[in-house]
Amino acid sequence: MKVFWNGKGQSLIEILLALFLVSVFLVTAYYVLNANQILSLQSSFFERALNLANNEIEKLRDLSKTNFSNITNATSTYENFLIERNVTDLDPYSKKVEIKVSWEKPKPKSVSLISYLVDWKNIPIDDGSGGAGGGGGGGLSGDWRFPTTLSSIDLGPGNAGTDINVKFSTVFITSVASDEKKPDLFLIDVTNPQNPFIKSSLNTGKGANSISVKQNYAYLAHNSNSQQLQIVNISNESSPYLVSSTTLPNNNAIPLSIFAFTLPSGQGNYLAITTQRSSGNEVFIYDVSNPNSPILLSSLNFDADINDVFVLKDRLYLSSNKIYIYDVSNPSSPFLLSNLTLPGNDIGYSLFPLSYNLLLVGGSRKLYFLDTSNLNNLNIISTYDVGGKINDIYARENLAFLATSNPNTEFQIVDYSNINSPYLYSSYNFPQDATGIDYRNNLVFVSVRSNDALRIITSR
Repeated sequence: MKVFWNGKGQSLIEILLALFLVSVFLVTAYYVLNANQILSLQSSFFERALNLANNEIEKLRDLSKTNFSNITNATSTYENFLIERNVTDLDPYSKKVEIKVSWEKPKPKSVSLISYLVDWKNIPIDDGSGGAGGGGGGGLSGDWRFPTTLSSIDLGPGNAGTDINVKFSTVFITSVASDEKKPDLFLIDVTNPQNPFIKSSLNTGKGANSISVKQNYAYLAHNSNSQQLQIVNISNESSPYLVSSTTLPNNNAIPLSIFAFTLPSGQGNYLAITTQRSSGNEVFIYDVSNPNSPILLSSLNFDADINDVFVLKDRLYLSSNKIYIYDVSNPSSPFLLSNLTLPGNDIGYSLFPLSYNLLLVGGSRKLYFLDTSNLNNLNIISTYDVGGKINDIYARENLAFLATSNPNTEFQIVDYSNINSPYLYSSYNFPQDATGIDYRNNLVFVSVRSNDALRIITSR
């Protein structure tokens, strides 16, 4: 049987096929355009929601400066967005705040930001020093996007700054001098920070690598493999003098860090001192209630350099090839609460705990933000690449001030308003490495590894 197609039938099939293809194209175009519109709307809503969350965080940060107790859970709406505020009290002076902004159309979505707020205004600052990391006093003001040097102090040729601590209107700065006969502890009057002057100095021997000031004493990590612990009486700041020198037992290593502390009960005066890797122990805790005769209470062995130590209330933080957290409520018997190996076996060089729940760690290049609320599972929230070793940290409100070895930006400020996405807020170049950092009354005090060893930095 033969089938014949005439011209009319063939034209009809072509028309139907064309109509089919056109309909497929139109349907596809509709869905593509509709999907693009949805994506465009979602992107627009996401950006708007993120701005609302950021604005809410900024409002709370302002509120924390005036009425910290009023930062509580809340729910509100704005336009088509639901704004939920979830507040967790970490301790009497710090809160964790999560802002969740959600919307329903075209599809249910949400964004969340987390921030940690601290009631800096009301934190007890003891004698104005707070150990190795806390000048205290006053909140941030001005524009820290443009840090500027307010003044500096030259300690003389061959005298490199190693660490710094502020007590009221006096800066205590340590150094390692090219000549052991030169002074290496300096007390600098910053009553007028634009015109600081050296009020007194002291030669302790081989210099000091770290200092912690508390009440009437300065505790030094002496740059020597003997008499590593030195205690200086500073009750008369015009005439400081050495009251005792102690050699750490079974340890012939150079000390790296020191921190003086009292326990939450207010009983006793203690210090922790750490050293380079030793054949013996590397961490020592002393009772210094009698500064003339420190009493060793306990020691710990790590077979590694312990680069930094910080004590917050009854917790001892150590940075090394791991990050360690100890309970020292009984300084004679510290016990390990938790530890963490940093990614890529990075080394921890500096520490700053904002609370029991948030710890800042400075590594060989990166600044780590650690969630320490669950001691069974320490968690790295986020990191920021500083581009050099972080020698010291001081955090205030939403800004982390860093003393680094980055050859182009030794002083850096990192904004962690969004704890999940910290970023470089501003920076400053020094002639040499920044070695130590402290803060008081909107001024940042930095020790620098050069004879121009003290830099006082302020905002514009």
